[in-house]
Amino acid sequence: MSGPRKAELTLLAAVVWTTAVPATAQEFRRLNAAEIRTQIIGRDLTDDYHWTEYYRRDGRLEIEDLGHRKNGRWRVERDLLCTANDRASPLRCWQVWLSGSEVSLRERPDDRTPPTFLRRHQGN
Repeated sequence: MSGPRKAELTLLAAVVWTTAVPATAQEFRRLNAAEIRTQIIGRDLTDDYHWTEYYRRDGRLEIEDLGHRKNGRWRVERDLLCTANDRASPLRCWQVWLSGSEVSLRERPDDRTPPTFLRRHQGN
């Protein structure tokens, strides 16, 4: 095959490739303790519909879930974000993985979690 037909197929392949693989696609990368503090703390994690968690700088965690508010707590330990959904519950620790504004909280590196998004805090 040569000439105009080959050029058309090459162009078509290029168009299909660039639309199938977005240029802005980023891989998730695991955050260390310092990155968790600068990227997550003081911001909201949310699914954009049902719930939002605000990681206050003082270690308090403000949770709004389907219109219900409660207070928990958080801290960073050994490159993990540890949270409790109320003051009496034990802390549960997560690896924090980030890709753009999408966050994945994982117990193990190969866990796959539903989409969670990092947003500027919208509350008081």
